[in-house]
Amino acid sequence: MWYFPNDLDKRVNTGTHNKLLLMGPSYDRHGTVGFRCVADAPGPLPPPPPQPPSGCADGSCDAFCEHADVQGCAASLTQAVSMRAPATGSPCGGALGACAAPADACAPGWALCISDFSKASLSADGFRARMSASECASGDGGKYIAAMSHTDCNPNQVCPTSPFTADAGCTAKGWGSEALCCGAGCVPAGCLDGLYPSATTIYDNQEEGCGSVRDVMTGFLCCKV
Repeated sequence: MWYFPNDLDKRVNTGTHNKLLLMGPSYDRHGTVGFRCVADAPGPLPPPPPQPPSGCADGSCDAFCEHADVQGCAASLTQAVSMRAPATGSPCGGALGACAAPADACAPGWALCISDFSKASLSADGFRARMSASECASGDGGKYIAAMSHTDCNPNQVCPTSPFTADAGCTAKGWGSEALCCGAGCVPAGCLDGLYPSATTIYDNQEEGCGSVRDVMTGFLCCKV
C-alpha cells in the first residue's frame, strides 16, 4: 500500500522500511552528530629512579647492586695473594683486567668488606648492619668474598658460639681460614656462627684461605667506607 503525504512529493511504501526524505533530494541531509577523538600529547617522562653508586673500580656492579653500601665486584687475580694486601693503585676487575691485589677492585671511597676493624663500616658488625644473612645468601650463583677468615684458626678447632665482633684475622690456609662469602655459590661454614648466627657461608677452599686466595671465586665484596 502506498501513502502520499499532502506536503511531500515523495512516495513512501508503508510495507517497507525506507528512507523518508524531509526535503527535496538536493536539500536533504543526514542529521547525525560526529565526534573527533584526540589523544593528549605525551608529556615528559619522569626521570628514572637514582641508582646506587658503583662500588667497583670499573664502574659496573655484578652482585647486590640494589645495596647502596655493599656490592659484589667480579674480578680475578694475577697471583695468590692475601685479601688484606694493600692496594697497588691500579684499578682492576671486570673490563679492567685481573688484579694484583683484591683491594684494587673497589672504587674510590670503597674498600674490601670486613678488612679493617678500626673503621666501623669495614668491621663485622658494620657488615651485618648493612646486609642480612638472607641477602648474603643470594647473588645469582656467584661467590663474592670478604677479607676475613670465617673463624680464628685456634689449635683446638673450637667454633665461636656467637658472631664475631672482634677481628678473626685472615689466615692463609688450614681449618677456619676460608674467607667469608656471600652469593648463592657459597657453602655453609664449618663454624656456622662466625658472621651470622647459624647462617655463615664461606668460599670453601682451605688451600686458598683468606690470606692466600687465587681466582676460582667470582669476585670481592666492596663496602662503602
